[in-house]
Amino acid sequence: MISSTIVNLSNEPLVGAQVEVAVHYREDIHRVEEVGRKALGTVDLLHHERGYGIFVNELLDYGMTFVFRGYVPDRDYTNACTEIAVAIKNAFDKENIRLAHQRVILEERKEEK
Repeated sequence: MISSTIVNLSNEPLVGAQVEVAVHYREDIHRVEEVGRKALGTVDLLHHERGYGIFVNELLDYGMTFVFRGYVPDRDYTNACTEIAVAIKNAFDKENIRLAHQRVILEERKEEK
């Protein structure tokens, strides 16, 4: 049976709720981290005293992926992930931080004679 319930099997009372966001490759890493940290501070479900995890996960030719993580009781995991995503998106929109989009280049093939 498949379940969407997250069960915390450790002795740790909190689990990491996170989202991964790709930002444009020209964005300043420190600015993205700063705006993201402030956005996490607005998410009421998070246990702010535990701190946050913010890091660059991948460098791509079109951008960088960041992980934004906060900690919540396992029962709040799904809602916290949604609230983190909304807070990050709203903060990035307000601060004009561009999200990255993979570029696809189409080339016409020329037949050789």
